[in-house]
Amino acid sequence: SIAKIKSLDVNIVVTGHRGIIEGKKKIDEEIEKYQSILDGRGERILAYFSERGRSIKLDEFEKNNIIYRKYSAYKDFEIIAELLMVEKHLEKFIKMGIISKIKDSYVLN
Repeated sequence: SIAKIKSLDVNIVVTGHRGIIEGKKKIDEEIEKYQSILDGRGERILAYFSERGRSIKLDEFEKNNIIYRKYSAYKDFEIIAELLMVEKHLEKFIKMGIISKIKDSYVLN
């Protein structure tokens, strides 16, 4: 989790997207940026529920740019990755009691 990563006493980290990050202050700044991105995605997912006012199946999130604002030349990959990320957010929201899964659909509590 992000909290575990923040608690580590390190001065160098290597990430898949940002490469090497040096210095505790810079590491903390990048972690905060990442947390902000995750929070924004979660807010967009919950807004998607609010806009529809009904239960939603996972595949309804497909091609709605919930995670990626614009698809690139790698659109097919991005759509798959986007659905996986949405699913992870939905699992987190279930654990938090924000949504429930009923059969193959999700609904706001």
